[in-house]
Amino acid sequence: ASAPHWSISEVLAWAWAIGSAAAMVALLLSLARVRRLTLSATELNDEAWTTAAEIAARRAGLRCRPRLVISDRVATPMAGGLIRPTVFLPASASTWPADRRDIVLAHELAHLAGRDPLRHIVARLAVALYWFHPLAWLAARDASVAREAACDEAVLAGGTRPSTYAEVLLDFAGSGNAPAR
Repeated sequence: ASAPHWSISEVLAWAWAIGSAAAMVALLLSLARVRRLTLSATELNDEAWTTAAEIAARRAGLRCRPRLVISDRVATPMAGGLIRPTVFLPASASTWPADRRDIVLAHELAHLAGRDPLRHIVARLAVALYWFHPLAWLAARDASVAREAACDEAVLAGGTRPSTYAEVLLDFAGSGNAPAR
């Protein structure tokens, strides 16, 4: 019996398919982790937080206040949710001073107003299809950096002093829980 003879185009097609499948599995696992986090998190029903979130949501141009949840599985604030926009907060968030709360909400709601969770998934899908191309990875990384910069600019445009914003970012960095950039 002789070994099967594969053409170079067949080998490349299989390599592409396997790489894309692996990247898609990684994306699906990531989405499943966020789903599990959503189901295990606790609704934050603190009146000060919900009022601040309503104000920040209006400023960001959102039609409704997103869900606020806390979890001990979250180290830094993050925004997510395609169907039900959600802000995930660490368990310590309920003890934060009002200025930190407002800054975090402004930043995370800017992500939701910009539809960044959807943009992130689209970028990951593009990387899954073009995993072999270094420019796909570079474009996805640059898009992520640009989304973060846009949210930073939204916080500052909302009237937060740059020094106050820098303090909040440094506090996160000093705690070892720097926000993902």
